[in-house]
Amino acid sequence: KFILMTDVPGVFSRFPEPDSLLSELTTSEARDLITSGVVGAGMIPKLEACIADVEDGVPRAHILDGRAAHSLLVELFTAQGVGTMVR
Repeated sequence: KFILMTDVPGVFSRFPEPDSLLSELTTSEARDLITSGVVGAGMIPKLEACIADVEDGVPRAHILDGRAAHSLLVELFTAQGVGTMVR
């Protein structure tokens, strides 16, 4: 796994609306979010790193909010997770 700890909850389809947090993306969906301008600024290099790692053979890449208590444990050991997973 590749895990990016950051200061945002994950990838949003309508930033910063909390109900638009995307819990899971394929690499092509992540790439589409970048090219369509849905994500911008600091999220672009994060998603690009996740895409590159998954395409290079890492099964899953996660973007997690490092400010949230136990975010790593919740993402890795529960079905719903808390951040965004790219597969």
